[in-house]
Amino acid sequence: MKLNQRTVASIKPGPRLIVWDDSLPGFGVRVTEGSVSYIVDFRISGRRRRVALGSTTLLKFDAARDRAGEIIVAGRKGVDLTLDERRGMPTFKEVWEEMIALDRLQRAPATIEDYEDRANRLILPDLGKKLICDVTPAHVEKVVASATGERNKAYIVALIKKTFNFARDKKHYLPETHRNPTGGMKVRAKAATTARALEADDIAKFGIALAEMEGSGEVSPWLANLFRLSLICGLRPGEVRTLTWAKVNLPKRKLTVVGKTGEREIHLTDAAVQVLEATPRVQGCEYVFAGRRYGQPIAAVHKVLRKVQEKAEVERFRPYDLRHSAATGALASGADLAAVRALLGHSDLRTTQGYLHASEKRQRIAAERAAAFGRRVLGDG
Repeated sequence: MKLNQRTVASIKPGPRLIVWDDSLPGFGVRVTEGSVSYIVDFRISGRRRRVALGSTTLLKFDAARDRAGEIIVAGRKGVDLTLDERRGMPTFKEVWEEMIALDRLQRAPATIEDYEDRANRLILPDLGKKLICDVTPAHVEKVVASATGERNKAYIVALIKKTFNFARDKKHYLPETHRNPTGGMKVRAKAATTARALEADDIAKFGIALAEMEGSGEVSPWLANLFRLSLICGLRPGEVRTLTWAKVNLPKRKLTVVGKTGEREIHLTDAAVQVLEATPRVQGCEYVFAGRRYGQPIAAVHKVLRKVQEKAEVERFRPYDLRHSAATGALASGADLAAVRALLGHSDLRTTQGYLHASEKRQRIAAERAAAFGRRVLGDG
């Protein structure tokens, strides 16, 4: 086949095969299930070599063909130009973008949001412009050291490792012998804190402190209302943080969130409507809870959450515990288990059952009610 930019663009990933160019023997396109890349097949000192030149999405056809011609001619003279692996090498950011584009077809939107958020804030600013072959363990250690929280550090290492495996094993930008710069790097995430359902008294104290700090300007109205909606609707931190106005329908009293199990619709109570109506809209920002960076959602909540907890004089809790409290409160008030499962977006009812917590206070109340019932039945009341 005579290859050109148009014919190459029409070739899609699929069963493994090689399409050779009739006009330049030794130059072609290799197709695999995960990629389409230019290759050159040539001889040097009696040995045959086949080398990947780069993805067809990153290299223009003419540039790839010219490069292949140079390699073939130099090979006849005993010179191997492919030993200069930096030529045509993509940057870390270019490889990341290819990988995340493929992941979008395979993973939940909420997972992709999480990947991109961490990459844009913590990884790409330092590694994005470096050639993928130039990133060293020292570079990775610097990125990890700049992050806070052991779980966050472990997540960053996992994403960088995933990017290099993709570059080496899927796209063949790196030789099979290339050592992943995250190799041997171990960051142990702290064991997950036991989920906690807040007592009504603690919620009330937290609400009062939050209102006072919002009134004094210590907490923005967007962050204050993010906390409120998380508790009222039982939303995951990522779901509420990335909620857009396009997904909110106040007249119909509904909103749509994108979670781990896909989209789900949530009924808006009077309290939820009140929170959303009180949230200022920011021009040029599609997100309900606008962050400091123009057009972006709130990026971090833990620092401010801790300050509100200290003012309220309540035991520290995680943002996720607001969701946990909403679910536990609904179940304790007699809500149907299946309905709460739908509200939370759980794929398995057993996950929802895990929210059936009983604190010491609830256990004491249950014991007193059981004793009162027993006395009535026995005629001792």
